[in-house]
Amino acid sequence: MRILLLTSDHCNQWALAHRLTAVGDLVGIVFSENLPGGSVVPQQKHPALRRLTRAPFNWPFRNAWFQLLDGYRKEFQSAPDVSTWNVAEVNDELTSEVITNTGPDVVLVSGTNLLRSQLIAHANGSSRYGTINLHTGLSPYIRGGPNCTNWCLATRRPWMIGNTVMWINEGIDSGDVLATEGTPIDGGETLLQLHRRVMDHAHDLTCRTITAVGHGRVTPRAQGSFGASGDLYLTRDWGPRHMLRASLYLWTRYRHEVSRPSFTDQRERLEFVELK
Repeated sequence: MRILLLTSDHCNQWALAHRLTAVGDLVGIVFSENLPGGSVVPQQKHPALRRLTRAPFNWPFRNAWFQLLDGYRKEFQSAPDVSTWNVAEVNDELTSEVITNTGPDVVLVSGTNLLRSQLIAHANGSSRYGTINLHTGLSPYIRGGPNCTNWCLATRRPWMIGNTVMWINEGIDSGDVLATEGTPIDGGETLLQLHRRVMDHAHDLTCRTITAVGHGRVTPRAQGSFGASGDLYLTRDWGPRHMLRASLYLWTRYRHEVSRPSFTDQRERLEFVELK
């Protein structure tokens, strides 16, 4: 399986890339800086002021994120020794050229801005199987950004913490689902440990799904066929109120609620797409 990875140059993505080398031929990585301008997502006004007012509330989540990256950096040091290209934004013309020149069986997208329709069409037309998107959340129940695990905490729904691998489309985490799984948690995790579990589980699920795609063992399911439409959260909506709610929930109720039988009951009510 020839795999081309479109991603950001972050240490958690290095970890994913290393995992991919164990299940296929990683023909290259396109690192996107995710700069504004090429993305289809509208840009916010006064971003510096917004960051300043949010900083005290967002500190636990930023701290956990940078500790997560530091852990991966110590473990992997760098991305795998494969061909790499750097673009300011994933929709840059160079990305299309790389797809053409590498001739992948599958294009994997993780941690970039939204792909435009032209790039999606080119990636699908130039690869054997198509373009896969990794979403660190359970579609269709929890979609969007900046982090669906944190949204699960803010909305007090830990049973929705999990991952999805899907065919990509122009929407936000809305493509046909190839596989979904709830991340195994026990309630004793710190915020850092929780995010590490989700990320490691995401990488594992992605590798298993790509292997299943190569063996013809996937049955994609349209998200509209699920019994619930779910919620779409946008990065601009992640503000002090939600940050505070997530922090308080993690510190006061998370352990208790995850250990209760109702947690298992709630998770079992969700519809999952299982790999064969």
